[in-house]
Amino acid sequence: MNGELHGNATLVSAPHRMAFLPKLFGNGLYLKGEGMVFDFMSGMSEQYTGGHWEFVKIPGGVGYMRPAAHGLYKLTNTMNGWDGEVSGDAAGIIMTLMALSHLSFSDRTDTCAENFHTLRDFMADHPEAREIYRAID
Repeated sequence: MNGELHGNATLVSAPHRMAFLPKLFGNGLYLKGEGMVFDFMSGMSEQYTGGHWEFVKIPGGVGYMRPAAHGLYKLTNTMNGWDGEVSGDAAGIIMTLMALSHLSFSDRTDTCAENFHTLRDFMADHPEAREIYRAID
């Protein structure tokens, strides 16, 4: 898989990047949410060493973050025992879903819960949906 987008998703342009994270995680949680995405990626991928992330807008919702380095990522989720190799796009969806889920429970935020469900519904048609479901189960 290369860095292609699926399901009419679009990259967020530079002028709109500043508004993206507050919409994704909520005004009071966007720094925490962004940090969680990075932390989940660092914890699940030995090959990930940081770098630029792209923001992706999805139809009918906010979207997700994904590493700008488009390649395959070997990931291990020690919370559920899943091991797999996915594209950067799928890895970004996984990390964003995990951060949204954790924040929706720990901070009881409707924004994160709603964006989690919208993103999960969107990714059902993703070519790597099976691996994404396994990773977040």
